[in-house]
Amino acid sequence: MVVRIIIAVALLVPGLFMVRFARDIVDLEFELSEQEDNRRRQEPTLFQVFIEAFRVLYMLPIALVVLLVGISLLFLALLVALDRPLVGQLS
Repeated sequence: MVVRIIIAVALLVPGLFMVRFARDIVDLEFELSEQEDNRRRQEPTLFQVFIEAFRVLYMLPIALVVLLVGISLLFLALLVALDRPLVGQLS
């Protein structure tokens, strides 16, 4: 029983941090978008276009992967805490 609680906490803590990290990445993305909107009143340079494409193609998918891994860890922590097997019993 104690081992299950330790495993559940070991899965829960990184899962919570990963979900929060994904939220922080998305918040940073929106903050950078607002700053870009303020700068776009000028003619965008090639570098600004590259930075925008980099943010869309790189940061948001990373946030999605981190969020999915975090949710998976939270789900595994719940399964361990409830003493449910991931797959049907083999006996």
